[in-house]
Amino acid sequence: MLCASWEQCAYPGVPGHEPDVKLAEAGQRFVGEVMDIIRAVAPDAGSYVNETDYHQPDWQRSFWGDNYARLLGIEHTYDPGNLFRVHHGVGSEPAGD
Repeated sequence: MLCASWEQCAYPGVPGHEPDVKLAEAGQRFVGEVMDIIRAVAPDAGSYVNETDYHQPDWQRSFWGDNYARLLGIEHTYDPGNLFRVHHGVGSEPAGD
């Protein structure tokens, strides 16, 4: 289920096309409110990583489920320098998390 789908035409440094921070913040709040309702109804439903709330809590479980620990071990074995890092990818947590 997609609860929001839009992208600002924002081009930093191009007059008249700067990002609208207030609009982005309002959109983030809206998505968060809708996702809270969905998670309350279906708390263990998981999520599709390519079409998810960017701020998905517990994303490791939501995207990868019980496989995360095994996949993390594989990530550390074959990509120890984290060259293939992607947002919400296995092993992409900031240092210390």
